[in-house]
Amino acid sequence: MLVLMACYVIPTFAASSTEGKEFWVTLTIALDPDNTAKLNSYVAISSKQACTITITNPQTGYTQTRQMGANAWLEITDIPIQQWFPRVNGTLAAADQSDSELITSTGLKITSTEEVSVFAAHRMPYSFDAANVLPITALQSEYIVQDYPPYDNKGKASYTDFAIIATENNTVVDITPSATTYKGKPADVSFSVTLNEGQVYHVVGQSETSMSGSHIEARDSKKIAVFQGDFMTQVPGGKSARDLLYEQAMPIDYWGTEFVVTRSMHKDANRVRITAQEDNTTIQIDGQYVATLNARETYEIEMSANAWTSSILEDMIRPMPDDIFTDYAIYIETSCPCAVYSYDVSNAYKLDANSEQPNSDGDPSMVWISPLEQKINKITFGVMGTDKTTNHYINIVTYTSNTSTVQLLQQNGRDLLANNANAVWTPVSGKPEYSYLRMNVATTTTTSGTNNPVLTLQADQGFIAHVYGHGEDESYAYSVGSSAVKRGVQLGSNILVDGVNSDVSYCVDVPLHIDAQVGSDVIDSAIWDMGDGVLITDGRTNFDYTYESPGWYDMVVTVYAHKECPYGVLPPEQINVSFRVAIPDTIRKNFFICEGETFSYGGNTYTEATIDTVAFDCDSIVIFNLEVGQHSESYVEMTANDSAYWNGQWYYSSGEYTWTGTNAIGCDSVVTIDLTVLTCLNMDVSAPESYICGDETSVIFPYTLTKGNIATYELRCNGRSIPLEMGDGVFFADMTNFKPGTYSDAEVVVTDAVCNQTLTFPVPFEIYYPNSVFAQKWDNVWAVYNSAYNGGYTFTAFQWYKNGQPIEGATGSYYHTTDAFNPDDAYAVLLTTSDGKQILSCEKNAVIYTEASVISVTPNIVDAGQNVKITSSMAGQAAIYNTLGTVESQTLIGEAAYVQMPNRSGVYVLQVILEDGTAQSFQIIVK
Repeated sequence: MLVLMACYVIPTFAASSTEGKEFWVTLTIALDPDNTAKLNSYVAISSKQACTITITNPQTGYTQTRQMGANAWLEITDIPIQQWFPRVNGTLAAADQSDSELITSTGLKITSTEEVSVFAAHRMPYSFDAANVLPITALQSEYIVQDYPPYDNKGKASYTDFAIIATENNTVVDITPSATTYKGKPADVSFSVTLNEGQVYHVVGQSETSMSGSHIEARDSKKIAVFQGDFMTQVPGGKSARDLLYEQAMPIDYWGTEFVVTRSMHKDANRVRITAQEDNTTIQIDGQYVATLNARETYEIEMSANAWTSSILEDMIRPMPDDIFTDYAIYIETSCPCAVYSYDVSNAYKLDANSEQPNSDGDPSMVWISPLEQKINKITFGVMGTDKTTNHYINIVTYTSNTSTVQLLQQNGRDLLANNANAVWTPVSGKPEYSYLRMNVATTTTTSGTNNPVLTLQADQGFIAHVYGHGEDESYAYSVGSSAVKRGVQLGSNILVDGVNSDVSYCVDVPLHIDAQVGSDVIDSAIWDMGDGVLITDGRTNFDYTYESPGWYDMVVTVYAHKECPYGVLPPEQINVSFRVAIPDTIRKNFFICEGETFSYGGNTYTEATIDTVAFDCDSIVIFNLEVGQHSESYVEMTANDSAYWNGQWYYSSGEYTWTGTNAIGCDSVVTIDLTVLTCLNMDVSAPESYICGDETSVIFPYTLTKGNIATYELRCNGRSIPLEMGDGVFFADMTNFKPGTYSDAEVVVTDAVCNQTLTFPVPFEIYYPNSVFAQKWDNVWAVYNSAYNGGYTFTAFQWYKNGQPIEGATGSYYHTTDAFNPDDAYAVLLTTSDGKQILSCEKNAVIYTEASVISVTPNIVDAGQNVKITSSMAGQAAIYNTLGTVESQTLIGEAAYVQMPNRSGVYVLQVILEDGTAQSFQIIVK
């Protein structure tokens, strides 16, 4: 199978002519809403190929050079303010409406060694907009500007402004303002200004006066660039908040008669303004007649949910427009060419019924809506993330039949539209032949433009699209590009304008489709000098032609055209283009994929081994061999002592483990290992607390197990063996095995059957007399029980303690005070036996005897899941805590209640709190 890329496949639309190698840009006058006098404007560039970028100001001599890689996005933020913003020696705060009708040296020239797209971001605190900058090849001599009627309600008058840049010396520009200028030049009266290359002329309107419809034309067809916008304004007037507006004016040669306008995401409304080029221009929207305009008049509509109420209008200065359209996309058709711009509304303009705006993000912005006649089929662009603007969106319009070919590619080649549930195409209700898509394309988190994503949008039958972003009280929007060509010739899928040497090679002996019908004028006939000695004089405007020999050809086309609206015959124009016809080189290549993968090459997708041939623009024919490798699977059994090291990881326990990697041919390899680890015991056992109260039911020895298995375990203490029980992280022995005294030679002994070893852990501890050997009598007496009631002990001496300190003189078998005890104090007694051994009792808090203070819990040692009984003199709440202090369960109790303990062994604390605030904790062992 032979796949020919450029020789036979002829897309309907060419690449964007808003890409180029030379651009002119300046900034319009804008006001900072917060008077901070900070301008953060910058130039952004997207490149398909590695290139060198040079920025110069020919009037001042300023220059800087930057390098870009392929498929890159570059933001140049260090351009000095005076190089492209009025005044030359002023500051942001000094630039104002008084700069109207002054010539400044503020035109920047941007050149590139390869074709790029250029965007300008006009930004200051809480005010932001952006524009797609036209290359010099797309600039023309005649413009009509549009803006939004300026308004501000915070004590600052607002103005509109347009700026004109000359691209060559001695450029005479005739200007006809649509309203009186700031310095008094009257409406509809032309005046002239002469500019040299790089000089800029600003025209500002009166306060809160629109200059839409102002006409600008350079004499002798000299090319100029025009930028337009508002100092700052609300959209609509009276609805907070404000932003500057900034957009490059489109030459009237590229205006159109068909448009699809789409609403912004997370905005309740967009205002749309339509400016006419000719008198008696009728406007229809979704097939409905709405207005007739004369030349340079502007008509405004709203796209919204149509849910506005009197409360929305109460502080809005400008009324709602007569025409409101409730769909998310509308189709506009005009009888003569028009310019259409869409405006994002201020963040306070929210409608009650269908609020898409989740927060207060986004403010006014302005964007050129390309006519459907100016569709393009491929463009590379980026988004403009800032510290405030982090959400970025794209709206795309294309033929409904073409939606499956639309791709939005990241730098890594991933298509954001493929298998994306958010990428939903919807037919335009007023023009079902077209569909639209709105979606988030990026969320940025950095102020560095180097990290903003680069995207490529492409489709077989073309599209129009614009990008926009919303942030905290700021937003931006710009068209991604259009096929802005007034006159040229189409060769295959490429449009060449006069004087261009094409970078594309065409094929020897392969028919090349040629068409002179480029731009919005009607080409009636053409005379063709094909550059190979053939002259075609029969007037044909399009045909297929075959070049039989390789080489460079200089084609000269003389075209005869007329304008449709208003009708007028144009003088003949000559188009000179050069291009190369080549015999492609034959190249052989080998490619490899693994089974289940896909391989794309030459516009085709392969999944199986094959040999194929692909031709690329007649530069080369590639014969390639695609091999498909197989995945592999294997199973390994392994036994190891103590631990095993496999695939970069240590394993300490037996089990089945799976590893996925690549085999020798680079395809997936799945290896499963059945591992048996004979692990030696590694653990540690801790001694109990410094002392253990004899009232407790058991002695606890915490342990940590690192690896291995415990075979047997016991406590050896004072020459005897005491059985242990094992819980979750603890050993414990029944308290009946011990008497108060020192057990300094105690040790826990465990055995390891796997490695035949015995581990011994010293665990010295001391047991105090239980606090049951003494009791509180009344509210001010402690007394030690005699041997009949204290467990059979005979004591010969006594020393009472309060809060850990001995009480002076309290050396009797009872202790009496004249004042009642404080329940916050803890008491104990140091007891001496007949053999002279001294051991403390456990502490006991004093109580004030009331019925509510009596709480008892039984038993203290239970099996997993068993109940314990709580008896108290009033209702309250019980909670069970584990050793980590985490609540296992809690419940309300009455004067007698049963509480179920957890289903796993361990040491727990049962806390009881009665209604009068009395609280007591009990330790429970779960076996």
